[in-house]
Amino acid sequence: MKFISYTYPWLENVLKSEVEKRKINILEIWPWFVVFSGDISTMVKANLWFRTANKVYILLGEENIENFDNLFDFVYSIDWNYFIPKKYWISVNPHIVKSKLSHIPSIQKIVQKAIFKKLTNDSYYNFDEDKNIEVRIDIFKDKVRVLLDTSGDPLYKRWYKENISKAWLKETLTSGILLLTWCKSDVFFDPFCGSWTILIEKAMIDKNIAPWIFRNFLFEKFDWVDKNILEKERWRAKTREKNINCKYFWFDIDENMVLIARQNIKKAGLENFIKVEKADFLNIKISWWTMITNPPYNKRIKLDNIDEIYEKLFNDFSNIKCGWLITWYENINKKFYDFFKVRVLSNGWDRVKFFYKK
Repeated sequence: MKFISYTYPWLENVLKSEVEKRKINILEIWPWFVVFSGDISTMVKANLWFRTANKVYILLGEENIENFDNLFDFVYSIDWNYFIPKKYWISVNPHIVKSKLSHIPSIQKIVQKAIFKKLTNDSYYNFDEDKNIEVRIDIFKDKVRVLLDTSGDPLYKRWYKENISKAWLKETLTSGILLLTWCKSDVFFDPFCGSWTILIEKAMIDKNIAPWIFRNFLFEKFDWVDKNILEKERWRAKTREKNINCKYFWFDIDENMVLIARQNIKKAGLENFIKVEKADFLNIKISWWTMITNPPYNKRIKLDNIDEIYEKLFNDFSNIKCGWLITWYENINKKFYDFFKVRVLSNGWDRVKFFYKK
């Protein structure tokens, strides 16, 4: 089987490294996604281990198509009775770039009609409205790829996180940034823990904890997937966890954020590694620790002393040996660009810059 995993722009090589680390055969690397091959165990490992993937799809077929009649015939030719569980509703999710087929509602209607007819030999399909499965249709320069979702909920939804703050980083993006620029250190520090993400993801990477080990996946509903494979891979993942000597320190000025962060840390099983305290960043003295932080940037969270915070951030960041600063503060001082390396990434609908030194 062939599979596709999507990630953020500029993180394709990070996802490629993750695929290679699992000893999975890579077929192609494109902007936004990686194509790889394998069996059911490969699909399970990909869902359990890929930190920067948003989802894992099965590539059911690909073909150059320029009209709706050919699209219907192509989709109908796929063995949907084998892949789709009974009574599941099909949500068609088209993504189109530079193609003759460009009308999304028509594509959705044609694809659904072809799938339902194959499943029932009729245009009517008896489905359970509480059950849903995504079929993604990628069309790039008339090349159509038909993809079946195996993950279910997006993979950035970690098991340890029940609540989010007003300004949060998706876990997949956070892991990508952490894997993109590596720091050798035993002590890591985040003075703005409001997103409850960065140090948990860092500790999970350092301890080699599979990021999705405690969640469920859509492929568990598939009749053709042996459920013992998932349990076997979960057991293997547990045996690969590492003992580490690193220490992680989290601070925030908001007492409520501190309490919720502690709950998430405990749920992730990392309370012996990550310590959280209430503190004002302007009163914290930084020495040699490695800083990894996503400070407020006056979009979702407004602060009167934002310039004072960024002045201290620059001074602290200049004095430590390595670290990451993730922000989209529009009025950030030009000296950040002069002294630190910078890259631009997307966080959902937002774009963020991360400055780093190593």
